[in-house]
Amino acid sequence: MANKNKNSDSQYKGVCRFRKNDPLERWSAQAQTPNGQRLSAVLKTEREAAKAVDLFYIRNGVEPVNILKRKL
Repeated sequence: MANKNKNSDSQYKGVCRFRKNDPLERWSAQAQTPNGQRLSAVLKTEREAAKAVDLFYIRNGVEPVNILKRKL
């Protein structure tokens, strides 16, 4: 698990709160691979957003950074 960034509301890499003044708590997942593929999604929970970032990285051949770990 990544440390909380001073500019982010989340403890996960690539995840931040979507529209901070909105009463509905939604989370934005954003990531980019070295080859230019991009992910941008809005999800209901912080954990779902972190998992989406990890799945995106795995599908594009990059090591996950948040919750999921690669099988050896």
